[in-house]
Amino acid sequence: MDRSALKAPLAGRQVPRDRDCELFLKEYEEAHAELRKDPAASAELDAEWSALDGTLMDGLEDEPA
Repeated sequence: MDRSALKAPLAGRQVPRDRDCELFLKEYEEAHAELRKDPAASAELDAEWSALDGTLMDGLEDEPA
C-alpha cells in the first residue's frame, strides 16, 4: 500500500486551515485599524480593555509557583 496516499488528506486539511487563519487575522487587523480611525470608538475600546486589565491575574497570585 502506498503510504503517501494516507498522508495526503491530512496535508490537504492543513493548507486551508492556515489560509483561513491568515484571512481571519488580515480581516481582524483591517477592522481594528478602521475602528482606531474613529476617536469615540477607539476610546470606548480602550475603556473596555482597561476594565479587564485587573482580571488577567485574578486569583493566580495565590497559587504556589
